[in-house]
Amino acid sequence: MSRIILVPVVFGVTGLALMPEGVQVPSMMSSHIINHILAFAVIAALFKLSLPSRHWGMAVLATNGVGVLIEAMQGVLTQDRTPSVFDLAMNLVGSGLGVVCAVGFLWSISALRAQRAG
Repeated sequence: MSRIILVPVVFGVTGLALMPEGVQVPSMMSSHIINHILAFAVIAALFKLSLPSRHWGMAVLATNGVGVLIEAMQGVLTQDRTPSVFDLAMNLVGSGLGVVCAVGFLWSISALRAQRAG
């Protein structure tokens, strides 16, 4: 299920990142920093949930690969957007947070199953 949701989320975040600078992008918060962290936390959590249990590092790498690709596309495909190392750093924070949340979610599910079984 998480793989099915992952693709439109990645495309949605990419589309929002490539919007012209003057366009008002929908946001839950007014902070650019929080937007990066939340977007990449969701992407990383979905990557983690779609991979085998021990591959948390792959989820962080894949998510940050998406972030690097988005920043590169901003530099190449848009005239009024510029790539930012700070944005990449916030993407890394978000991806770490997302993986931690996904691992915690999976751990709590397995603990509940063990409790019910035992």
